[in-house]
Amino acid sequence: MSVSPQVRFFNYLHHRYGKKEVIFETMEVLKLQQAAVYKRVNGTTALTTDELMQLASHFNVSLDTALQHENYFSFQHPFQNSKRSLDFFEHFAFIMEPILEKEVIRSEITYLANELPVFYYLHHEYIFRFQLAIWNHLHWTEGKLIIGSDQVIDPKIDDLRKQVVESYRARRVTEIWNPAMLSNLYQQILYAISIRVFADRDFIDKLVKDLENLIHDLQQLPQQSHDPSSSTEDRPNIYINEFGNYMNILLFEGEKLRSTCIGYDMPQFILSHDTRLYDYSKRWVENIKRHSVFITYGGLRDRELFFASVEREFSQFADRVQKLMVLYQM
Repeated sequence: MSVSPQVRFFNYLHHRYGKKEVIFETMEVLKLQQAAVYKRVNGTTALTTDELMQLASHFNVSLDTALQHENYFSFQHPFQNSKRSLDFFEHFAFIMEPILEKEVIRSEITYLANELPVFYYLHHEYIFRFQLAIWNHLHWTEGKLIIGSDQVIDPKIDDLRKQVVESYRARRVTEIWNPAMLSNLYQQILYAISIRVFADRDFIDKLVKDLENLIHDLQQLPQQSHDPSSSTEDRPNIYINEFGNYMNILLFEGEKLRSTCIGYDMPQFILSHDTRLYDYSKRWVENIKRHSVFITYGGLRDRELFFASVEREFSQFADRVQKLMVLYQM
């Protein structure tokens, strides 16, 4: 027996939020009595177009996902009305909210990164300051790019950064890294020195030190995972894809929600809660995992070889930074 689109829509809401919550919130949004809501939920009374749009907006669901043919997928994106970095980070936090909510239990994240998961960059202050300046310059700021130690970050952005990092660390996470994960960041920094966008040497020194600390933190992660005394949030499962990745995909699976976030310019994500897209993406990422090197819970030789390469690349980068600063008399 086929199910009407209206009943299918409410079934979708029930799965996402629970039937009791959907009933009472629908009563509030549509200003209806409980009996009238039940008639709409059961399909006895047809929803008007206006009522359907109100509910979709209130519950933050896509009508494409809830009603359309299976070949249709829907995404949320951040930049339609954004005009400054705070607009973006507020939307970034909004996208991450159902994924990173602390109260969500029995949930897990899989992150396939074409560099590193962006949350590692957000955790280190001067790396974040540098990348924020680049993002601002590319998307919002006109005129010359200037990066310095006196650069002021909006306190709201800094709070959002810390909130997102803390929440991500509280989840059970599987990560797939690209072996060339820091190469792009190195090139950005070297280029920034060569075109004289740094206002002072102090910022560069702190940025290089931040990168050194980042690498040290990354080295500790697989060891924490191997330590049975470490807590759940300290135990990411880490893979290295030696062929390299060209996508940033974050998959979240919780009790009531399965979400796919696709990054198209870090840390900009488009987001879908369509379970069919999630299932397809999960299978695709699982296949990539099978062709990747697992460096936690053992894998000592592979882990040592990988980080030896990372340290060599960092040493070469730091040496080039010093030579460029001498050349440009910084």
